[in-house]
Amino acid sequence: MCRSGAIAAVGACFLAGIAGCETISRARNAQAEVQELANEAAEKPKIKFVNPGLKDFLDYALANRPDMEAADLAVEDAELALKEVLAERWIQVGAGASYGQATANGSHWSWREHRGKFNGNVNAELLIYDFGRVDAREAAARESLVAAQETYAEKAWSVFDEVATAYFTLLQNDALLDVARTNEVECALHLDQAQELFDAQEAKKLDVLRAELDLSDAKLRTINASNDVITATAELFKVLGIEADMAAREDVLPVRGDALAEAHTVFAPSEYRTVAALEKARESNPTLKVLRAKVRMAHEGVNYSIADLYPNLTVGAGFNFTDPAWNFNWAADVAQTVFQGGRKVAEVDRAVVALKTAWTQYEAAGQQLSRDIDVAIAVRDNARQSLETAKVQVRQAQDNLELVTHQFRLGDASRVDFTDAVGDLADALGVRVKAFYAGQMAEARLISLIGCADKSHETEAQ
Repeated sequence: MCRSGAIAAVGACFLAGIAGCETISRARNAQAEVQELANEAAEKPKIKFVNPGLKDFLDYALANRPDMEAADLAVEDAELALKEVLAERWIQVGAGASYGQATANGSHWSWREHRGKFNGNVNAELLIYDFGRVDAREAAARESLVAAQETYAEKAWSVFDEVATAYFTLLQNDALLDVARTNEVECALHLDQAQELFDAQEAKKLDVLRAELDLSDAKLRTINASNDVITATAELFKVLGIEADMAAREDVLPVRGDALAEAHTVFAPSEYRTVAALEKARESNPTLKVLRAKVRMAHEGVNYSIADLYPNLTVGAGFNFTDPAWNFNWAADVAQTVFQGGRKVAEVDRAVVALKTAWTQYEAAGQQLSRDIDVAIAVRDNARQSLETAKVQVRQAQDNLELVTHQFRLGDASRVDFTDAVGDLADALGVRVKAFYAGQMAEARLISLIGCADKSHETEAQ
């Protein structure tokens, strides 16, 4: 009978093992997948975008950046942590079996005389009452899951801001490179003009030298602008999660035919003022949602530490399959530590401090958010005003350059006048480009701070 009892216990263990086979299989597959990725030195997949827009880049970054995958895994981990806590409410069943031999010596000793012994047991235990420990842990685990989900959203909005900034910066630098090239062309034409006048003895050699110097300066500006484009391209690749051997610039965002003339509008102008934007952000900003969840977690931490002052009440029962008979046992257990030097009382006080700390962090984040929104709106408004002013300046600079060029041909303008005129046009074009894309970046920044886009932020070019 004892052997059949041990076999029954082994069978229970075997059934428990079968129940975990799927979990074990998933774990082994995950191990093999990660190990294969770690060991292989395979060539990175090639990337090519077709008529890409900001949304295409954002979708790619969200799907491929490792930090987004890490945020997603954190959500999965929080879900599993909640399952662990919920499992504590179920009956805990255990089983065990053993077999051993020992000598059975009587009046004389002999190592040859052995006696085998089987042992098996099945037991169950159920928590009856714990004064709210599990309830507090479950509530905290649920809030932890909320925090993980909102952290994922927070990271997604951060990626949106990074991608939008890198995207507009590259477009801006493309346009500024066109500005530099335009300036270089103007200087080259002026040099030809100065040389012609000098050859006709209508200008001085100093005019030619000055024109050559202006052209050299213009070429240097073009080189610097080209380097800025390369740097901006590398930054866009980085925020997208694209490595250098996966694509070239032309595969990701081909240079437009006339980047200076083709200003690329993505976000329509928003009309948010600071107070309205802040009210909206308090509802939808994921950072604030994370911190509110942490405040609730800290609240449950206080509940748990208070519940931990009281005893646990559990009840258990089991069969023990041991010679000479099957034995059944049950017991009720109440456990309470009488004195620990005030440790549990101190834990309650620490939980209260943690709750207050979580609340102060939430308040500090709210103040920082208010400041950031105020700055973003100020940058947006300033960019709009600068853009309107720059448009006027560009028209004036173009007219002035045409006039100075004509007067130079007639001998009524000096070489300094042309240098100033061409410089003024380049500066005005640069201000117009920077103001336009500063406005687009400010709109993207405002969207990410609020945590959502309203109708005024609908894209025009997707």
